[in-house]
Amino acid sequence: MNPIDVLSSRQRQLCELAAQGKSNKEIARDLDITEHTVKVHLKNAYALLGIDRRTELVGLFPPRARSGRDIIDLSDPVANAVPVDRVIDDETDRNIVALVAAGSSNQAVARGVRVSLPTAKNRVRILIRRAGVRNRTELARWWAANATKFQSMQECA
Repeated sequence: MNPIDVLSSRQRQLCELAAQGKSNKEIARDLDITEHTVKVHLKNAYALLGIDRRTELVGLFPPRARSGRDIIDLSDPVANAVPVDRVIDDETDRNIVALVAAGSSNQAVARGVRVSLPTAKNRVRILIRRAGVRNRTELARWWAANATKFQSMQECA
């Protein structure tokens, strides 16, 4: 059974938009509902899915075509924003992005790559800026679209 099958259609819709990197305020505006309603639906959806972080939605709700009022943009400017070699300099950067994409907190990232918490926070901010995205969720989407490109580059080197 697919884990998203336990969600209502509205919860699924909001999770898809959140996985795109949209803020609660943007989702509320797009769907003409209150920001509080968005928060309640997402909180309930997280509980049903057994997740804690918004970035974990990216793996469950990959971009795809939909019809109707909540169309997901297939051009996906986040995924195609910046080439991998302009974002990731080394294995540490790759590990940081992979940890963020997996939904890890800055503290978990710091432990995972054995750096201090302030250094981890700074590296995450730098990687978000380099990738040309706005937040951790968009960085996770960027990584989901580009991880195989990075692996191909490594194999050629």
